[in-house]
Amino acid sequence: QNYPNPFATSTAIEFDVPTTADVRVAVFDILGREVVRLVSEQRQAGSYKENWNADGLASGVYFLRMEAGDFTAVKSLTVVK
Repeated sequence: QNYPNPFATSTAIEFDVPTTADVRVAVFDILGREVVRLVSEQRQAGSYKENWNADGLASGVYFLRMEAGDFTAVKSLTVVK
């Protein structure tokens, strides 16, 4: 989950990791190109918050992909400038 959405400059991305796992959180553009990798490491079980600053990126829809162990989720993020 992220808030605010839509956003102009930055957004906070919150996620839970139920058990210790390799975690990857990345943002992709509409063409599937990775824009930024926010997390790529093993994390202990717990709740986390990562901030993403979209300065320098065009307005549009981006996709947040979160992976932890066997779990994968994709959410849309909207940048409005």
